[in-house]
Amino acid sequence: MLSTLSAIQVLAIHDAIQESGIDTDKVINYILSLRPKNEGFFTGDEWGESDTRFTYCAVSALSLLGALHKLDEKENGVAIKDRIVDWFKQCMNFDGGFGNNISAETHSGQAALAILDRLDIIDRDNLSWWLSERQVESGGLNGRPQKLEDVCYSWWVLSGLSILHRLHWINKEKLMSFILSSQDPDNGGIADRPRDVADVYHTLFGVADTPPPPYENNQRASTSATPRVSDEFAPEDAPLLRQHEEYDEEEELVDDDRTVWERYWAGTFSTFQWKALAHLSVISFPLALFAWIFCFVGSVITASLLITLPIGLGFGWVLLLQSYHFQYF
Repeated sequence: MLSTLSAIQVLAIHDAIQESGIDTDKVINYILSLRPKNEGFFTGDEWGESDTRFTYCAVSALSLLGALHKLDEKENGVAIKDRIVDWFKQCMNFDGGFGNNISAETHSGQAALAILDRLDIIDRDNLSWWLSERQVESGGLNGRPQKLEDVCYSWWVLSGLSILHRLHWINKEKLMSFILSSQDPDNGGIADRPRDVADVYHTLFGVADTPPPPYENNQRASTSATPRVSDEFAPEDAPLLRQHEEYDEEEELVDDDRTVWERYWAGTFSTFQWKALAHLSVISFPLALFAWIFCFVGSVITASLLITLPIGLGFGWVLLLQSYHFQYF
């Protein structure tokens, strides 16, 4: 389903869906076949994995193909569109957001309800609050609480806030600074976060979130009559993506020296608590190892062995994570 939507989007960008010669009826039938009978979700492929993102892809693809009316058809007296909306309602969580499935953790990339014109079921303020809370100290946005910031989520979160008319709920300048700091100074591409390797995926979403360079007549560039999120989001004096020849090598990029464990638990442990935990791990591992040897040699109660060893290994693992700077967690 993901690749099908991407192909349709590329053709739509070039206004070539009809000219391409693809059998649109066959594509539409394939998309519709991915919805299990009497269900309100679409699967990603014939093997049946359900996910709100696949449902979004299906609805979006049908919209681009001019086939949304197919969802008005009824199945056992209930319109397919109503089944989809009902399923999304079941995926809604207490924080106003949506998980990828029923009872799943809220994630930031959802848009199918806007395409189906059913935003009336959403608690706009609650969802907007959750989305705005995705902005972290660096200015970037994450996809879920306690996760690292990522340029691609700038697009997903901004899109949601734009649909809900709440773009002013986040710090625009800090987010723009984060995106620009994630740009490769030599090759120009954009990475998921500063200091990482740039790739085309994050470059796409980074460019989509920043204002395009102006034409000579000071009109912003646009490939479509549809307003871009960046046009509404970016301040009038927002910086453009750096050109290679304009890059200042002395410019200090945003960086975060915390280890992955510190970043993951940011907001949960204070600095003092974190250091105390790290020091405790240094002490606990050798003590647990000594207790294990003592229990084995001294024939002390076996339960002591079973209790002390896991504790020691657990703190030892915390120490290991504290010692290395992993990029991902």
